[in-house]
Amino acid sequence: MTVLERQAPARADASPTEPPPVGSRAEVASSAAQAQVQSRAQVQEQAQAQAQEQSPARAAAPIAPAATTVEPTVEPTVEPTVEPTVEPTVEPTVAPAFAPAVALDERIASSRVLKVQAALLQATGFVAGQQALVAAVARHYQFDRVSLGWVRNKGVVVQAISQTVVARLATEAMAPCAAAMHEALDQEATVLWPTLPDSRPIIVFAHGQMARQTGAQALCTVLLATGGQCIALLTCERDHGPIDQPLVDELQHLAAFVAPMLLLGHRAAHPMADAGERLKRLLPFGGSRRGLAAAAVAAGLAALVALAGLEVDSRVSAPARVEGAVQRVLTAPADGFLLRVAVRPGDTVKADQILVELDDRDLSIERLRWATDSEQEGRQATEALAREDRVQFAAHAAKAEQARAQLALVDAQLSRFKVSAPFDGIVLQGDLTRSLGAPVRSGDTLITVAPAGEYRVILEVDEYDIGRLAGGESGLVSLAASSGAQVPVRVTRVSPTSIVRDGRNVFEVEAQPLASDAALRPGFQGMGRIQAGQRSLWRIVAGRPWLWLRQQLWAWGL
Repeated sequence: MTVLERQAPARADASPTEPPPVGSRAEVASSAAQAQVQSRAQVQEQAQAQAQEQSPARAAAPIAPAATTVEPTVEPTVEPTVEPTVEPTVEPTVAPAFAPAVALDERIASSRVLKVQAALLQATGFVAGQQALVAAVARHYQFDRVSLGWVRNKGVVVQAISQTVVARLATEAMAPCAAAMHEALDQEATVLWPTLPDSRPIIVFAHGQMARQTGAQALCTVLLATGGQCIALLTCERDHGPIDQPLVDELQHLAAFVAPMLLLGHRAAHPMADAGERLKRLLPFGGSRRGLAAAAVAAGLAALVALAGLEVDSRVSAPARVEGAVQRVLTAPADGFLLRVAVRPGDTVKADQILVELDDRDLSIERLRWATDSEQEGRQATEALAREDRVQFAAHAAKAEQARAQLALVDAQLSRFKVSAPFDGIVLQGDLTRSLGAPVRSGDTLITVAPAGEYRVILEVDEYDIGRLAGGESGLVSLAASSGAQVPVRVTRVSPTSIVRDGRNVFEVEAQPLASDAALRPGFQGMGRIQAGQRSLWRIVAGRPWLWLRQQLWAWGL
């Protein structure tokens, strides 16, 4: 029979000489009075028998005087031994068959229990109560160390050690003490080390390990159980002297009285600790795991049904980037080589500012040739006119006109070899500073310029959400480069064609910033959130998965 099966402090198989269970003060007093009455009657009977044997004449003598002479010799030997401090001197002086010894043991045990309970109740706070409990048990039961451990998640955690132990030793004894308590908890029985010869077999390996580490000569671990469940354990150690069976029984009686008080203190200090157990008792299905799971599923379904039809503001979120409202691409006017680059991306420029210059040496040579041909043909035409040679005049005049036309074309090309800014703005693309001297062909892109202060926001909306936008919706754009600052925007155009970005089919939606922000720059990226009217929570949460599932079912022919 384990300690958890004990429903009363007394043991059912206790011998007649063992101390009876500890009761209240009234029960102790009544039992002591009965024992005294029985002792007096026995003394009177012995005195009467001795008188009859010594003298027939004294047989008829009254017994009352003999009783009065015996009582003073008995009562002084019993009353002084009531104090707990003289317990070892009581047993040798009183005969085992003497009835007042039983009452004396009861009074000593009751006194110890009451003192331990008083120490526990006088403590302020649950933590202080645990320390007071182990200190009182060590003091009143003459133990060198007493440890208290609580059962948590099928394990044992040492919470308090008596103050008579050194802090270093207490720290070192934590692990073996917890192992010893766990050993007693697994067996659901009181463990005494070393075991008594007539005791039932029990595992004491962890207790032996703890004794070798702490130097104790005797160990005893008692379970503190209430309501058929072990809540804590008490491990007592003695460095000198054994722990006998009567003391073990007394510790078990003490545990029966102290366990409910500890449980009440624990509940008062941790009101939410047993909330789960109380909830299980309130549930109609007994709090089983399956029942709790069913309750959780039912509660979740009820919440979903209640919130499915709730209409809330819906939003369309999509990646966003900032671009210039107008972008001008400047290209190479002719084949040539890069001679000089004056700007880089991000630089602000003014109108007619020279940005890029091409090498014009070949074109300058060609201009000089055409200029020379034009001048020579003109002089020859003048000489033919002076000779009145109309045929030669017409031929040289035509060649001179052709040379002047080519000269004008070369001049125009030379003017375009210096690329200038068409307006005030900012350079978006075209870092050519590392390509000086490189050849370029006519039509190659050199620099992209956008007007300063005029921007637009491009949002890449997924194809599942594009149907919710028609133009005119307002929203916010949060840019990473502006420390999360939110810029209000309004949708101005929804592109009718889609593009593929990162494996997704998206539509570009153009939005205009409603506030002029000097921190905006073309190329900034972030996230946009556009208001898309009222939608139910069901459509917001399950709308996209439902569309995908419906498409898959249609593709499968279902």
